[in-house]
Amino acid sequence: MPQRPSPPAVSSSWSSTPRSHPGPGGTATRTYGSPPPDEVRTSLRLDDGWHTERCDAPERTATGPGGETATVTDNVIAVRRRPA
Repeated sequence: MPQRPSPPAVSSSWSSTPRSHPGPGGTATRTYGSPPPDEVRTSLRLDDGWHTERCDAPERTATGPGGETATVTDNVIAVRRRPA
């Protein structure tokens, strides 16, 4: 059986510098350079034997150990192999 080539590496550079410096009780926004989920799915180079059931980037609110909150975006990719 021939081996499928490895998918290209997905870069995920990010900046830990807040875009703003809020006062007490404020929220800082950070930019994480993760690629969008459709780009990650494409990088997997899946053939027609796979069906994409979900490929999106839902947002949720997360709370840190100090009580600070932030909006977090998760990449969610669900694929299923089609029956032979």
